Amino acid sequence: MTRLHHEVRIDAPPATVFALLDDLEAVQRYNPVVARTRYTSEARSGVGAARHCEFQPKGFSDERVVGWEQGRVHAMEVVRSSWPMRDIGWRAELRRDGAGTLLVQDTSYVVKGGPVGALLDALVMRRKFAGILDAILAGLKREAEARERAP
Repeated sequence: MTRLHHEVRIDAPPATVFALLDDLEAVQRYNPVVARTRYTSEARSGVGAARHCEFQPKGFSDERVVGWEQGRVHAMEVVRSSWPMRDIGWRAELRRDGAGTLLVQDTSYVVKGGPVGALLDALVMRRKFAGILDAILAGLKREAEARERAP
């Protein structure tokens, strides 16, 4: 299993950042890979809320919330996807940092394909996926900070 750790400081309070994470359709505004997303559950928040994401230029994932503490923790897992990985999940914890937020995210996954997949992960995929996560978190930061600046 591959584990990735990211931390980003956001100049917005935890409530603003959590609201973005908790709005499962908002991901299409800050994730550069997501073309469209929609809820697939009646629940719009909390454990059990679920979404379907369509990616650019192609691909999809079905995801659901598996951990949720109002204003502090938001965790999700991928139920089904077109990615060459399985057992994909992430947990974002929000910590107040002065007037802003420190977002700490841990992501884990297993590459499909046995030993060949593990080798590809070590050589290419881990770095590529970490870069995608960097871009997603940078987009989340921009979106949260823009919300704070808006009148």
